[in-house]
Amino acid sequence: MPDGTLLLANRQPLQPTAPSVLHWLQDAAQQAQARAFLMERAGTGWTCWTYGQAWAEVRRLSRALRTAGLQPGLPMVLLARNSISQARITLAAMLARIPVAPVNPRYAASVAGRERLRSMVATLRPQACWSDDPAAEDFLRACGVPQVPVLEATADGAVDETLALPEPDTQAKLYFTSGSTGSPKAVPYTQRMMTSNAQMVLQVWPFLRQQPLVMVDWLPWTHVFGGNNNINLVLRLAGTLVIDAGAPTAEGMSTTLANLAEVSPTFYCNVPAGYARLAGALEADEALRRQFFRRLDAMFFAAAAMPQPLFERLQVLARSQGRDIPVLTGWGATETGPSATLLQTPDGGPGQVGTPAPGVTLRLVPNGRKTEAWVRSPSVASGYWRAPEASRAQFDDEGFFRTGDALRLADPDQPAAGLLYDGRVAEDFKLQSGTWVNASAVRASLLACADGSIHDLVLVGPNRPWLGALAWMRDPLAPDAARQLEDAVARHNASAGGAAQRIVAAAVLPSGPDPEAGEINDKGYVNQARARDLRAAEADRLYARGPAA
Repeated sequence: MPDGTLLLANRQPLQPTAPSVLHWLQDAAQQAQARAFLMERAGTGWTCWTYGQAWAEVRRLSRALRTAGLQPGLPMVLLARNSISQARITLAAMLARIPVAPVNPRYAASVAGRERLRSMVATLRPQACWSDDPAAEDFLRACGVPQVPVLEATADGAVDETLALPEPDTQAKLYFTSGSTGSPKAVPYTQRMMTSNAQMVLQVWPFLRQQPLVMVDWLPWTHVFGGNNNINLVLRLAGTLVIDAGAPTAEGMSTTLANLAEVSPTFYCNVPAGYARLAGALEADEALRRQFFRRLDAMFFAAAAMPQPLFERLQVLARSQGRDIPVLTGWGATETGPSATLLQTPDGGPGQVGTPAPGVTLRLVPNGRKTEAWVRSPSVASGYWRAPEASRAQFDDEGFFRTGDALRLADPDQPAAGLLYDGRVAEDFKLQSGTWVNASAVRASLLACADGSIHDLVLVGPNRPWLGALAWMRDPLAPDAARQLEDAVARHNASAGGAAQRIVAAAVLPSGPDPEAGEINDKGYVNQARARDLRAAEADRLYARGPAA
């Protein structure tokens, strides 16, 4: 276009799919009645929820929800960990045309979290709530939200054989944005958005059909990565999802490793921080390595960039088992379903986010020194829930969502070569000299030079004379933590190209990023602008100390 805007789309059209995810559940109950849909830990064993059980219980509970007086179209909020119980009430509510809003129960555990939760409740105005967390339940009751009393109405009671399945435009869920770009906003999801997203993924990655899909997954259902993309892929293919109660943390990783030691996934999804911990465990444990890769078709990561050294470690680990297993990724947002682009080749490498998925039109619009990505597809939302001003600011009249993310062509002469993630448009900043800093690129470079010693970092320097970094080390108590950071900075600076890239001084942060203050979200994404505000005192000390010797 004359203004430099680029339009990109996939030549492959999006194929028709089911009207709703409940159609998939019904089909799976008929064709794979005894197969486990969900599995969760029960002591030393597992509780399995088969497709036959799921379809019968969901219909009973759906009837009970309506009998209890819940109205179609009015939201119900869920504050619960990933569980069979949460899946049961989610599917039952959707069958009754009651949109569900999953929210992290952790918010009820702190003052800052409760303020955030109170804001979410005010936005939703829910007709009811359900929680498996007593503190969250008490807080919601204090907010005047009635508790759903009918969760256990599934063992007996009538199955409603006459209830029609949802239609494509039936509202199904409300997902809150992560808050990485400001205050969380509620995104309404229709059945069409969810089924279209799964269809896109399957058209790009047909290997997912080669064997029964098995996923071992910790990703929270309060976000679209785990709660929409992953669980709906399993539903679409009548596969099995093993609910992993672990997390990519020092405390939670042992649970994840124990689960992976028992169940071999065919498709594994995680964030880069999770893969970093997993890679260390796989390198140290040959039996776990064999079990993990035994039937694995692919690994997928999202939510943050993967450092090149970690990417290479995963490839080496796979080859140690005599296999070349692709490490795939994609790009999107809560508002896009989440998938907008997907990597279609196994050799893309870190930084690549692939090409537009079938059905997606991508508009790259010049924005300062970068091109901002706007997305339109059947899985893109039409706006925010009860937020007309925010909707007008982010969604245009042609159905495009302005993501705030910058993408660029890997090869300007070959669009099919794919796209590179170029950071958040709003996260770049100017030094005192007026020089622009590409925060995403500098962060990725420093992490790549750290060889896993840096967990994450925040760049400081807006309106300052030089660029600095504050780092969360993998082991902040290690005697040589400061030396590890210095070495990483030195390696980065060896190839840095001027003041916009050269880190003049850096310091180790003694405490980790604060999720309650919005510094980091559940997926491990560090909000650079928010972190700079929260770490202003540490930044002041860094600049008072002056450049490193």
